[in-house]
This record gives sequence, structure tokens and C-alpha cells, in this order.
Amino acid sequence: TDRSFGRGEGEDHSDRDIGAYRGGVRMRLLTCHIENFGKLSDFSYDFADGYNAFVLPNGAGKSTFAAFIRVMFYGFAGETKRTELEKERKRYQPWQGGTYGGQLTFTADGKYYLLSRVFGKTAKGDSFRLQDANTLLDSTDFTEQIGQELFGINAESFMRTIYIGQAECAAFAATDSVSAKLGD
Repeated sequence: TDRSFGRGEGEDHSDRDIGAYRGGVRMRLLTCHIENFGKLSDFSYDFADGYNAFVLPNGAGKSTFAAFIRVMFYGFAGETKRTELEKERKRYQPWQGGTYGGQLTFTADGKYYLLSRVFGKTAKGDSFRLQDANTLLDSTDFTEQIGQELFGINAESFMRTIYIGQAECAAFAATDSVSAKLGD
């Protein structure tokens, strides 16, 4: 079966606001490989220039894929939650077992990076590695706090601005006044 996600069609947006910016420098995701994360296993995706749209049926893994990207940059949310249902780490444990984690390649500040994370049962069991994607030498340009360092915002701000997951979509329902303005 074809496990690739669809790409947005239409005009080329490669020269416009793609990715995030740090000090005016462009950042862009290039590739993703998920060893195991939730239902996704041995899954790879190459990001296209411009916008990437994911249009698939319910249950195909779109939200899991989005969560993986966020967790790679910011780590798991809800580590201190009391109930198991609230803990992301538990929710995204691989259904089929195996190595829990994966890799992202991205470019920032004109450099190419390979970000790898493997997740343990707790945060203490996690591993983080950042390499120069061309030489595969370890890089110290960013730490485990890479999301904060790269995007200049904390995880909560990221989730409220740049990243909008499935659960958050319902929270963005238009008010009557917004609907009225949009309808004009």
C-alpha cells in the first residue's frame, strides 16, 4: 500500500514563508523517518518545497505524524499528568513494539542537520543526537531544547501558534462576529 502523504498542489511557494525563521534565517524540514511512534512504523516522508498537505482518511496517522514532528523538537507534553490517558509518552508508544523514535533532517542557518531521538519509558531513558547531515559529525549548535532554541518560543507557544493539532482545531471555532466578517 502507498503510505506516503499527499502534497499540496498549485503554485510554487518555495521562495516564501516556509518553515520557521531564527534571526531572519530560513529553517525548513527536509525528511522524516519514524522508526516507531504510535501506529506509524518504518515510515519515511520527504518534504516538498512549498506547502505540504496531508489529506487522508481518518485513522491514517496524520495526527500521529504531526505529533512526532512536535515531539522531536520539544519532547513530550504531559509528563507530569496524573492519568495515563493524559500522558503523551504512553499514548504514542509503538503499537508493534521496537525502537521508539526516529529522525528528522532540516536546514537552518545554511547548515543541514540530522536530529535523532529515541524515547524511553521515562524522560530519563530518552536519547538526543544532533549531527551535521553532510558529515554525520555530532553538532553542538543546538541542545535537547532545540525547539525553543530554533524557533525562539516555548512548547506551549508553539502549540498555540505554529502547530495546530487535530484536538486544537475545535478550539478555533469562529465566533459570531468573526463569522460575520468572513461572510462579508
